[in-house]
Amino acid sequence: MTQQTLPKDVNAFVRALRSVPAFADLDTVALSRLVPDLELVQFEPGTALVTAGEPVRSAYFLLSGSVALHREGNPEVVSDILVGEEASVGLARYLRTGEAVTPVHAVRIPAFLFRRHGVGGARGALYRTLATRLSPAKTPAGAMEDPSQEGTEIPARVSALTVVGWALTLLLPAAILLSADSFGFDWAQRHVLACFVACLVMWAFDLVPQYAAATIAVVGCLILGAVPTEVILSGFGDEDLFMIFGVFAVGSVLVSSGLTDRIILQVMKRTPETAFGYNTAFLLTGFLLTPALPSANSRVELLAPLTAEASRNLGFKPRSPEATRLFLSMFVGASIFAPIFLTSKSLNFIVYGMLPDQVSAEFHWLRWLSVTWPAALFMLVVYAVVTHFWFRGGQAPKLSREHLNAQIATLGSMRTAEWIAIASVLFFVFSLVTYSLHKISPFWVSFGVFLAFLLVGILEKRHLERDFDWGVILMIGFFIGLTQSLSYVGLTDLLSESLSVVTRNLRTNVEVSVLVLIGVISVARTFLPITTSGVVLCSLLIPLSSSSGVNPWVILFVTLLLNEAWIAPYQSSYYQAFEAASGGRSQFDRGLFLKVNAMTVGLRILTAFFALQYMRSMNLL
Repeated sequence: MTQQTLPKDVNAFVRALRSVPAFADLDTVALSRLVPDLELVQFEPGTALVTAGEPVRSAYFLLSGSVALHREGNPEVVSDILVGEEASVGLARYLRTGEAVTPVHAVRIPAFLFRRHGVGGARGALYRTLATRLSPAKTPAGAMEDPSQEGTEIPARVSALTVVGWALTLLLPAAILLSADSFGFDWAQRHVLACFVACLVMWAFDLVPQYAAATIAVVGCLILGAVPTEVILSGFGDEDLFMIFGVFAVGSVLVSSGLTDRIILQVMKRTPETAFGYNTAFLLTGFLLTPALPSANSRVELLAPLTAEASRNLGFKPRSPEATRLFLSMFVGASIFAPIFLTSKSLNFIVYGMLPDQVSAEFHWLRWLSVTWPAALFMLVVYAVVTHFWFRGGQAPKLSREHLNAQIATLGSMRTAEWIAIASVLFFVFSLVTYSLHKISPFWVSFGVFLAFLLVGILEKRHLERDFDWGVILMIGFFIGLTQSLSYVGLTDLLSESLSVVTRNLRTNVEVSVLVLIGVISVARTFLPITTSGVVLCSLLIPLSSSSGVNPWVILFVTLLLNEAWIAPYQSSYYQAFEAASGGRSQFDRGLFLKVNAMTVGLRILTAFFALQYMRSMNLL
């Protein structure tokens, strides 16, 4: 077998690929993502493409030539079909031997591509057709293993940690209800505190989804009548909640239209062919997507497969320092800048709703960015310089222009959905810049974009189900109500006093305040997820900042910046999502990745000091 570059007639190549039954229904975006893993191969007469009984690794689509398929009786001579179709249905071994009768030109399709794109499978038509044509009774042992049976093992026993978590969920609220009188809490305070603590414990031990824990706490407050309904459900009347609908809508259109893929491919095509150039390009791509997709998990899940394709396109070996650096650049770009933009994470929306009305009105999307951009620039420059020297030397990238051009050609010309995505982003930015003229709240502009997309059919049912995190929306609404309830019954002031050292010294001794905050966050992040610790700390620190003469938004930003730091993988849900989406340890050096990530913890601390000095010059402290 000999390998060749992809054909110059890319359109003919794409048409041939679409004639593969498993890929016939893929959209152009998904089809373009196949290209980096495809190879054009040639077989001489008498050479076996596949051999019965051997493990399935690839399928071959015949572009020219004939192949004899041997099983029993006379061989079947075929052409212009998929040979090794066992790969498309998830079988373990080949059922027939295929030998080239004439010189054969074919496209080699690795088996993992079928699994990655969810095509074929044991429940599909291809599987039924193959099973009918080839009697299972005469099939080599193990060949017709049904992949639909995977994952049907008996569930493991409940872990000890889960048992402890549920026990604390029941016992801690009970202890609060029984002993709160001795600490001076009144009836309403102890019931709200019990519900709030139950929610935090369920979050800390990951017993239920985050929105479910908040829902249980809110329902508990409603049943007990601890606070008025209009207070506990106030989050669903908050303007902050409406903004996330538009952000989700724009992010969905950017991804589903293929505009994100097109931009990344064009960036790679025009990037200087150096390791620094490509890594900077992926760092900036993640950075630019941060304000458009309000979930770090979504950003890394979107970019991880594209980064894996780019790594292969650049000729980097799996787990090599060069491949690891490329994955790091993407991951850091998509995650570390979350505090820079209001719309980057659900946590930002939750804590933004805790700000006093006059402060939240001042720090809308554009005002937020106008204060944080120096911190973003500082992090970009320091990270790029440090990693440039950390990874100096090594293998130079060798971009496969044939694969890259084939991917771009597969996407074709700009489609209507892509133009709409561009127009919506420009409209959103324009509405923010001109706010002083039209006085229309950015939240209503965002919600208007969401409604417009629904009316014109750009957002469909499948987009609402796939791209909108309704759990996050519920969690934001419920948790804003919970924090309002804490304030309503007077618990916020009582709980905040223990952290007064942070805000009391922020104006006079920044170093002491930041170091104390680092210690508090480190302890909280050891036991609590990012969202939980961020919500708890901001709910306690924001009221204190006003009484200390410090702008509440300043303490919010610094807390968000430091709260995102993590060292152990269990501390970051978006790292776990990234590992799963990228192929995990088979693609990058995990140990090296975590070492560089630990360096970004120090970078966050330096950025906090830098940002506070800048804010002091703006008289925000």
